[in-house]
Amino acid sequence: AGASLEAKNNTGKTPLMIAIEKGHLETLKALIRAGARLESRDKDGLTPLLTVSAKGHTETIKLLIQAGAKIEAKGKEAWTPLMYAAANGHTNAVKVLIQAGANVNATNKNGYTVLGIIELLQSPNRKEIIRLLRAAGGR
Repeated sequence: AGASLEAKNNTGKTPLMIAIEKGHLETLKALIRAGARLESRDKDGLTPLLTVSAKGHTETIKLLIQAGAKIEAKGKEAWTPLMYAAANGHTNAVKVLIQAGANVNATNKNGYTVLGIIELLQSPNRKEIIRLLRAAGGR
């Protein structure tokens, strides 16, 4: 018998999450093919897509979305993947998420949209990200 695809380590991470963390795309693809759950949450309540969006790993973001990860999954404070990518200044990740249909006007727990969050946090690359969000209808 093989190891469980959903076994969690002491931080609540599944093998899929660990493969993402280590940047092992081929392992990630194999785990997806084997049926690993894309919406598992770690101890911080984050799904794999939320985590990679915060880190700006565009290839992994694309892979997870193509595999069916929920683009509007909400993490801590009801942040979406787009909010995490924008807040951390990941311009290319923001582009990928917008192109994949992310809601540019979703609100977090405090009622802020992505535009409000990046202004509040003075996020890196915010001028370019604001331009992208506004071009996609962001308010």
